[in-house]
Amino acid sequence: MSVTTRRPARRSRTSDGRVPVRQAPPSIARAAASSALQAAVASLVAVMVPVVLAWLVAPGPQTDWSQAARVGGSLWLLIQHGGIAVPGGHVGLVPLGAAVIPFVSCWFAGRRLARALDPRADLIASGRGRAVPRLPPLRAVFALISCYALIAGLVSLIASMSGVRPISAQAIVGAGIVCGTGAPAGVAAHRWGGPVRGISTLVRRLLPSWLRRWIRPMVAALAVQAAAGALLIALMLVLEGDRVLDVHRALRPGAVGGAVLVLAQLALLPNLVIWAMAALVGPGFAVGGGTHVGLRSVELGPLPSLPVLGALPPQGEPPLWAWALSIVPVLAGVVAGAVLLRRSHRWRWWRVALDAAGSGLLTGTALGLLCWWSSGPAGPGRMAHLGPSWWPVGRLCALEVAAGAVAYVLLQRGLPRLIREYSGRGRR
Repeated sequence: MSVTTRRPARRSRTSDGRVPVRQAPPSIARAAASSALQAAVASLVAVMVPVVLAWLVAPGPQTDWSQAARVGGSLWLLIQHGGIAVPGGHVGLVPLGAAVIPFVSCWFAGRRLARALDPRADLIASGRGRAVPRLPPLRAVFALISCYALIAGLVSLIASMSGVRPISAQAIVGAGIVCGTGAPAGVAAHRWGGPVRGISTLVRRLLPSWLRRWIRPMVAALAVQAAAGALLIALMLVLEGDRVLDVHRALRPGAVGGAVLVLAQLALLPNLVIWAMAALVGPGFAVGGGTHVGLRSVELGPLPSLPVLGALPPQGEPPLWAWALSIVPVLAGVVAGAVLLRRSHRWRWWRVALDAAGSGLLTGTALGLLCWWSSGPAGPGRMAHLGPSWWPVGRLCALEVAAGAVAYVLLQRGLPRLIREYSGRGRR
């Protein structure tokens, strides 16, 4: 009977010669709760800082500091699509520029959770060996999302004031959606190295191949429309700059108040870009009841006292050059078709044309979702709806982008192929 002896496995050493010691990983519940709490506190502090500064420099008798903290908590819930009930209505308009704060915090929380539960984390950090990061258990990610949503529900109860009350159900669902998108992206970044590579790998594993082929053209079409929308806003700010400055001076916000006001308008800038994209598509957008802003007509009523809204075009019919901007979605479809052709040069033209139509459909769906996300009520009465209607914008965008993409594919691939076939038959 032979006895085999097993040699102890060689452990990688750090640069100073020490062997990295891996302690027992924390429990899933503790790691998820800790990561969720850190994400909530970090994003909540980032939102509260300008609110507290505005409260400190506010003229006149100051309110209790706890009321300023409740306002900050309500804003933190609002940027995660948690509505705020006010007398006669509610506020649900999400400043998308600030919505990136909780998303990034949840991204770091997901990455932190994955590292905490990875038994190879110390070995990978030491730079020795060829250890590959591991994915955490799926129940750990669900625990992180649940803890974050629970914290949002608690904040909604604490932030309630007389006459102003966060809607707890929306706060919990909105926070769950934000963490449900940010945390898996952070986990993917830990597993596959980096945010871009992690998200692309996650998309490649979750989506079918036919849908993945439409993503790059969709991103290209949205990028063209977003760039055109941003340029349109910049042009209107230049043309109507005097009116914007007049509204700012009339508010007399002061130095710190002016800085907070500028930050608030920067947070709304992505909303305005999406609204400009809706105007380029055709349906336009509303800034309160009885108002409509589009390339063909502008109807304005009383507007909120926000300086950037002074850049809206004046009442009446826009100039003739504005009509030419309606070609932008079709040009975006041409760009999407060019992206498809570059990545599918060996496919038959009719298959590329079908993918071009599908890319237009996906682009319209994405822009419709963006319109829904960027719109909402800003109070009672006339402020019950601000922004574009998602269904008309998404439907018309899908048609225009698909038309441009299919036309480009047919002109570049289908028509020359048909000409060659018919010319060959004629020679025979």
